[in-house]
Amino acid sequence: MYKSTRWGFVFTALIVAGCIYAINNIKFQYGIDLQGGTELSYQLNLETADTTAGTGNVADVVKDMISARLDAYGLKGPLIATQGKDRIIVQLPGVGDADSVALLKQQVEDTGTLDFMLIAPDENTGKLGRLRRAVNDYNSQLREYETLRLEDVSATPPKKPQEISDLEKEHKVFQGKLRDFVDGTISEAPEEPEWIIYPRVDSDRSKETLKFIAQAGSFSVLHYENEYKVSGRLLKSARTGKDDNFADCIHFEFDSQGSTQFGDLTRSNTGRLLAIVLDGRIMQSATIQEQINGRGRITGDFSYEQVESVVNILQGGSLPAKPELISENTVGSMLGQESIRSGVQAMLAGLAVVIVFMLIYYLWGGFVATIALILNLVIIMAYVLVFRQTLTFPGIAGVLLTIGMAVDANILIFERVREELRKGKSIEAALATGYQRAFWVIFDTNLTTLITGIVLFEFGTGPIKGFAITLIAGILASFFTAVFVTRLVLSLFYKMKALKSFPMLNLIGVPRVDFQSHRKPFITLSALVILGSLVLLIARGKENYGIDFTGGSKITMNLASSVKKTQLEDWIVAQGEADPAVKAQFRDYSIQTIDSEDGDGAAKSFSLLVRGAKDEAPGVDEQQQEGVRSQEQRVREVLEDILKKNQTSAMPLLLPNPFPMTEWVGEGEQRLQMTVNLLDFRPPDTQRPREEVLKKYLNNHFNETFRDFVQGSAEEGAFQGIKVTDLTPAAASAPGVLTYSLSTNAYQPPPEGLESLKSSPRQSEVEEAVRTFFRGQSTELQNLQVTGTSGIVELSEPFPQVVTIGGRVASNLQTQGLIAFFIAIVAIIFYLSLRFEFAFGLAAILALVHDVLITIGIMSITDSLVGGYVSLKINLPEVAALLTIIGYSVNDTIVVFDRIRENLKAGNKRLNFTDLANMSINQTLARTVWTSGTTLVVVLMLLAFGGESIKGFAFAFAIGLVTGTYSSIFVATPALIWLRARAEARRERVKLEAQATA
Repeated sequence: MYKSTRWGFVFTALIVAGCIYAINNIKFQYGIDLQGGTELSYQLNLETADTTAGTGNVADVVKDMISARLDAYGLKGPLIATQGKDRIIVQLPGVGDADSVALLKQQVEDTGTLDFMLIAPDENTGKLGRLRRAVNDYNSQLREYETLRLEDVSATPPKKPQEISDLEKEHKVFQGKLRDFVDGTISEAPEEPEWIIYPRVDSDRSKETLKFIAQAGSFSVLHYENEYKVSGRLLKSARTGKDDNFADCIHFEFDSQGSTQFGDLTRSNTGRLLAIVLDGRIMQSATIQEQINGRGRITGDFSYEQVESVVNILQGGSLPAKPELISENTVGSMLGQESIRSGVQAMLAGLAVVIVFMLIYYLWGGFVATIALILNLVIIMAYVLVFRQTLTFPGIAGVLLTIGMAVDANILIFERVREELRKGKSIEAALATGYQRAFWVIFDTNLTTLITGIVLFEFGTGPIKGFAITLIAGILASFFTAVFVTRLVLSLFYKMKALKSFPMLNLIGVPRVDFQSHRKPFITLSALVILGSLVLLIARGKENYGIDFTGGSKITMNLASSVKKTQLEDWIVAQGEADPAVKAQFRDYSIQTIDSEDGDGAAKSFSLLVRGAKDEAPGVDEQQQEGVRSQEQRVREVLEDILKKNQTSAMPLLLPNPFPMTEWVGEGEQRLQMTVNLLDFRPPDTQRPREEVLKKYLNNHFNETFRDFVQGSAEEGAFQGIKVTDLTPAAASAPGVLTYSLSTNAYQPPPEGLESLKSSPRQSEVEEAVRTFFRGQSTELQNLQVTGTSGIVELSEPFPQVVTIGGRVASNLQTQGLIAFFIAIVAIIFYLSLRFEFAFGLAAILALVHDVLITIGIMSITDSLVGGYVSLKINLPEVAALLTIIGYSVNDTIVVFDRIRENLKAGNKRLNFTDLANMSINQTLARTVWTSGTTLVVVLMLLAFGGESIKGFAFAFAIGLVTGTYSSIFVATPALIWLRARAEARRERVKLEAQATA
């Protein structure tokens, strides 16, 4: 025991004070799985990179340039990080709607290579001009109609010009013939149409505007001439602006070299078409009216967002390497809040169970262990805050797991103290000896788990790193609190004469079971289970793996009305038979029911897994798209189409989008009009109408100051001149959905391109402020959360989670997983060989391999039986669980092996090694049962309350705990007996041979 405790308490008090200060003054940085948002993973092709800045820092250069581009949008807390030499991770908190993500993805993916190129002469140039004028005139009429309709609901929409209708009919005929050709109905490919008109891809999909696409490729007769071009690298500046008709456009200026080249090009080609080509795509084309020297502008049917997007890319410069999207993960804000709620519930439930057990079973010791346990949690939280680590849901799981691991060390100590008290030692001597003898066991068990934590951090991605961070912090904190703090407190109690005895319950004692006499049946059972597991794993093939290792998309969808899982499957099959593109997209998929409402699978939430879908469905040319769309977008669009075709007006299936309509109206001063769909709104107890309360919340959010408006002390706020003037209920688009129509006051946006004169927010900033409020990220909503709910505002989210993994990254993850297993096993066997003997290390590794194989086998069996309701496929979280099992299940083995080594040193020569091993197992059985039992209870709490995203991890770890406890007795120890017997026989044989030679 400690003779002097003064400085120990001073040191501990300083640590506690620092931790509390950090928790009170630093905000948690949540991952997208806890606050909603999107994570994009990109691969850089370093072989084709512009290495003028040096090959060693291409990823850093790309990261800095992407940061500058996204900063221009005023996003809150975008995280851009490098991973290795050729990976970029982009996290966009709070950005979840498809249109916003698509626009930001363009900012990341476009390298910014702009060229001004002449369009090759064409005999249909006159027709091209007429078509473009028809489209522009029709769009102008549509905009006028939208404005007029706000005042006169009986206003008549403009009639679509015949030229446009004819082209649309021609394109529909072509698409039908193309499908027939792909399906084999006709033998000859149809003739491609000359011109194509598509709906304009806009953040507001409710507007029926059209955009004429004149793209280079097989679907257009337009081709640009490479020999007549001016590089965008010669641009001196670019900014947003207005043309003569007050439409959004791009103003640009060349440097001296560019001015000369562009002047020569435009002087000799007046009257010809000039294309603006960005990254090989024609963004717009225009007729050269006159010679342009140093300055010019790009005009056309641009939205402000598109203009701003191109300007940001040009201002940021060209990326030295083009990022290629390899995975995408989108989480809705409500799903993130649900993750926090379920994670906190699991943590509190696990903590409560462990504390109650320790207080009842170990009494005084349990009280001291509880103090250490709470301090352990405080240190972990402070570590996450001080070192600015991102807290993820697996990170919460890591915190919960360390609760069980922290108690393990205390149980080891207290059980050892019990043994010393049985020998008749005094309390002071028993405590001192107990801590001394338990120290190296605790050190060994913590270090082996720490090794796997480091491996997880090094080879893990995203949430797995979050788990590794809290696991490592928890290991270090639990070692400090268990070995130092508890001893410090007990020393103080002893010196104060408050610790006159050290009572503990004793339910197990020291049995005399001959475990090793039954080892053969158990080893045979293990071998049969492993063999059966391997057969099932091979038979199921890729069915064992999730999209992290197969590639593909996982989409969680929320419906407004319940349907059966079989209905969804039938609808997809029917659509596949009617459309080859759908059949190709869904050639390998599965559906999982979430929160089934009855026994036959009817539910409102489903998870759709589409494995390794092709980059494009047959019959769809990449050049037709407004940029290359990601796989999840294509799957989601097909899924939306299937649900729309099977819904009825009385019972729509898919929940509506949270923000289906966003537009700005007015000239000069403009006001925002937005439609918002909510599932629920629970204001505090107030007599005001909830629309008025919601309006007050929103204006306080704009004002960025929370006031107690319920008591009438608040004033309507403003976000730099912006406030909500109207918020009224509208006709609901689905049962159970609250639809609101929102309007702001009119205001003057800042001068385009003149940021130094900016005195009011940009339109995009106002829109994002409204979306941020409803996503629950504002301070007001966090402060006004209702107990037992996920928040006071719940958005309608049709697709709360969308994950896409490319084939390349899936292959890399498989390789990384195998490397991680290999490194963890080698590191553990190396350490155990140093601390014990090589035979001990090898026996422990055999037990670990046994645990992992059985865990994977049971997961495969369970997934094959209940996979339609609970997914237990192997993804990254499950790999994290398996790696953690490697570090944790060896703990029980180390406890047994340490006692075997101690008994060997004690000189128990009257016992053979088998009897000595039996004695050691019986002596440590209580520790084995209680340490594994407390951790298992914590993991079961995680399984019960942890939510869908962590159930696979919790299930795998629970199985690993049980098999780890079993294997330390019936696999590791028998293996050690066999290895030592072989080693002893080999030594005896060498001795006899030496004697014979002599």
